[in-house]
Amino acid sequence: MQRGGVKMGRNIRLLGIFGLIVLLFGIIIFGLFSQLQAGDLYYIVEVHLALGVALLSLFLLRGGFSLLGATAAKRAIGFGFGVLGYSALFIALLLLANYVVHRHDPSAL
Repeated sequence: MQRGGVKMGRNIRLLGIFGLIVLLFGIIIFGLFSQLQAGDLYYIVEVHLALGVALLSLFLLRGGFSLLGATAAKRAIGFGFGVLGYSALFIALLLLANYVVHRHDPSAL
């Protein structure tokens, strides 16, 4: 019975991941197609948005909340350190870019 629960958890997780990917693809394509005059002739945007919402709804109805809670509790510390590290790297890159622009500013001469 343990094996079935693990397999079911993987399938539910895959539903959630696939739903997010399809939904994000639909949002990106919506942004690209919104600039076209002809529009979306094959309803690609609507199909991807509807499929993404359906898969995410199925994920949440099949127990996605419990999987999210367990995963969030396990990885909270790791994500916290990751966010801290990437934030420090982003600030360092901003400071470096500011220094380079200030150093090579032609109007300062």
